[in-house]
Amino acid sequence: EVLNQLTLPTASKLTQLQLHTPELTALSTINLGSLERLTLNTPKLAQLNTSTMPQLAELTVSEYAFKNLDVSTLGQLKQLTLGDGTLQQLTLGNNAKLESLTFGNGNLKTLDFAKLVNLKQLSLGRNPLKILDLQANRLLESLTYSQPAPAEIRLPQLDYELPITIVPEAKKIAQLTAADMPDAVLRKCVVKAAAAQSVIYADELTQLACTGLDAKTRVVSMGMYINNESLENYDCCIFDVKGLALLSNLKSLDLTGNWISQIKPDDLNLQRLRSLVLDHNAIQTL
Repeated sequence: EVLNQLTLPTASKLTQLQLHTPELTALSTINLGSLERLTLNTPKLAQLNTSTMPQLAELTVSEYAFKNLDVSTLGQLKQLTLGDGTLQQLTLGNNAKLESLTFGNGNLKTLDFAKLVNLKQLSLGRNPLKILDLQANRLLESLTYSQPAPAEIRLPQLDYELPITIVPEAKKIAQLTAADMPDAVLRKCVVKAAAAQSVIYADELTQLACTGLDAKTRVVSMGMYINNESLENYDCCIFDVKGLALLSNLKSLDLTGNWISQIKPDDLNLQRLRSLVLDHNAIQTL
């Protein structure tokens, strides 16, 4: 049975909770007054209420579907980690003890760090921030951010040089070349999928279906294959999957009905991949 809803009643002694539940859409927490550490991998979770967790010190959410998160009442929070997702608004407030803050790629346009007086580590993924104001964070020890960078970055005045790491901009799908992804049919399929999912960057694509051959075309191409005739310019199917690793957040991949003969480990180095279909190919090495 698939768990898609979970209600946690009053649990006065619970200090740690970890959930890896891909189908969970709702999490109701009545009173988790002693909870200190919460770890979630919940790609379909649409809302998270932290107001019932006053003692929470560590919050990690690697996958999620919510657009807003309010942690302003978490006065004991020391570490907040959010993976790539759909976050549009993060409300910070009474978080004076917060020392480590990590955001993945998202849609955050503004962030207020003014009250995070003990912040030491900050890591920001790709977000459409215009201003990154860190002037109040005078204990900051490290800063990491992804390109494209905010238009304006205001650093605190420190008596030491702040270590800054700049992560290069991810590849844009519209800029994929034969050097990135040699198979032209695969590139066309990726571009089409990106348009359908309204994504720009390669690491934003989550689903890809490139089904190559209908029954009639497969019969024709099978005859060509048996007769040792070249299929490379037939434009019927995919031969080479090199470059798929650029789609680092891919969760579902369907390559049914192509002429893929081998797949190297690096080609499918996709940590989030949950579904892979390779029916009706010419796989010899996997």
